[in-house]
Amino acid sequence: MTKITQEMTNASLAKLKEDIKVAIQSANTMRDKVQHALVGCVSHWKLTGSNAGLAPIINEFIKELGQGVNLNAVKEWCEIHLHMIEDIEGKRLVFKAVKVEQLDTKKANDCKWWTLKPQQVFSFDLKAAILALEKKAKKAQEELEKDPEADVQIDPAIYAQLMQLSNTVQAAA
Repeated sequence: MTKITQEMTNASLAKLKEDIKVAIQSANTMRDKVQHALVGCVSHWKLTGSNAGLAPIINEFIKELGQGVNLNAVKEWCEIHLHMIEDIEGKRLVFKAVKVEQLDTKKANDCKWWTLKPQQVFSFDLKAAILALEKKAKKAQEELEKDPEADVQIDPAIYAQLMQLSNTVQAAA
């Protein structure tokens, strides 16, 4: 087994710093190239006066970007600057009927796609869920008391446990 020396540790840390620098540079380059391609679509339409052929290119671009890119932000950018919306099936973007004069290459360039639609980290509020469930269960219980024939199924043991759990949550708040 090789003994790890301070020199080896320092070399490894230096290599990691370099790898991180390259990764950041690469991510920024990718981000800027996506921006350049999107603004190029606006520029093409504005210069030619036609969006013919652009939708398939944009949809393929979004499809190929895949993982690692906030596609919702790219789509939002396309909605704002290329006046696109999702089709009925929600599978691709299509153009709204707009005049070429509505296109603004400068605004499109200034609006960085990665600043739109920030991705949300999953969150879950268990306390809120328990309290909401308690509210629904009480409403169902009241409905059952008003009309014993109502289509409501409440297991008394589970209902009692839910009320106990809800009381615990409220006491902890």
